[in-house]
This record gives sequence, structure tokens and C-alpha cells, in this order.
Amino acid sequence: VLLNSFEDVVANPRALFGKSADEVAKILGKGWTKGSYGKTGTGWKFTKGDKSIFYHEGGRHVGPYYGYSSGVTGKVKIIGPGYKPLPGDKASIIQGN
Repeated sequence: VLLNSFEDVVANPRALFGKSADEVAKILGKGWTKGSYGKTGTGWKFTKGDKSIFYHEGGRHVGPYYGYSSGVTGKVKIIGPGYKPLPGDKASIIQGN
């Protein structure tokens, strides 16, 4: 699946799994701001308005996960093997690989 925009990621979330920050930057194009993500700041995120795409190696959740959020979609996580949800996490979960 070829991803070329935030909307493509929302339509094909599993295709995000395994992408590098550089690959995601190319998918999103101009106008997005890159920052760190997660309590320890070891993950990455891209934001534009109320939209974001993020990745974290695991930390408190153990397994790696990708995700996206917006006012329309809410928070969605695409999880890897070994991911452990935390109590109170309201994100929708999609199995990655």
C-alpha cells in the first residue's frame, strides 16, 4: 500500500507499521513539525494542526507502537508484538504485524 498523506495513513493504518521517521516525513510532505514523543522522549511524532502521527519503542508499554490522532479519528495505535496497554488508555488498538 502506497502512503502519500495523513488521510492515506488513516485509510491504511497497518501500512504505517515499520516506517522510519524519514519515511513518514516523506509521506506527510511539507508543513508538519517533527518532535520527540513519549514520557522519555525517545519516540518521534509529526504534528500539524490537530493531527499527529507518532512512534515509540515501547517504554512502559514494552512493545513498539505507531499511531495517529486527530479531532475526527481520536487516538489510534498500531501495535507490535509484546505491546502491553496501560490502564486508562483510551486509544483504539489495531494489530500491526
